[in-house]
Amino acid sequence: MEARGWTQKDLAEIIGCPVQTINEIIRGSKQITPETAIELSQALSTSFEFWTNLEAKYQVHLVVSQKT
Repeated sequence: MEARGWTQKDLAEIIGCPVQTINEIIRGSKQITPETAIELSQALSTSFEFWTNLEAKYQVHLVVSQKT
């Protein structure tokens, strides 16, 4: 977003979701759903898999962090 000069509000409008959703994803309090991954990939010219893999890695990190 920063490289494109977009705010959270800009991205939310582009992908058609509430600003709160973008904010929660950035804060790590909301998971990236497959639907959101598709929207993010289209808006940011990335792959769907980039976002789903990022989410999966983050979820694994949370589990590992809880066990240590």
